[in-house]
Amino acid sequence: MQELTTRRLRLRALNRSDYGFFCELISHPQVRRYLGGPIAKDQWAHRFEAYLSTTLPIWLVNAEGISIGIVTLTPHKDGQDFELSYQFLPDFLGARICDRSLPKSA
Repeated sequence: MQELTTRRLRLRALNRSDYGFFCELISHPQVRRYLGGPIAKDQWAHRFEAYLSTTLPIWLVNAEGISIGIVTLTPHKDGQDFELSYQFLPDFLGARICDRSLPKSA
């Protein structure tokens, strides 16, 4: 998957070394507020493996050397379209980072 960079952000493919950050993100109530709630601990490994094995784009978002979130492109529930979604640590929500990390063509 192509890496994307801006002056402030680096988006790269999720990899095995990101497991700890991934678990922190998907277990956080504020991050998952509109996504069905935090993922239970017994599901973390399964969810991580699903993210790693998909052929769809999933980017880890890094700002100044710090992992701050994930941006995904997944099939919409209607089965016809795709949707861009994001999960960012609470300290970075509202900082306009989310819209900076989404490709202009989206």
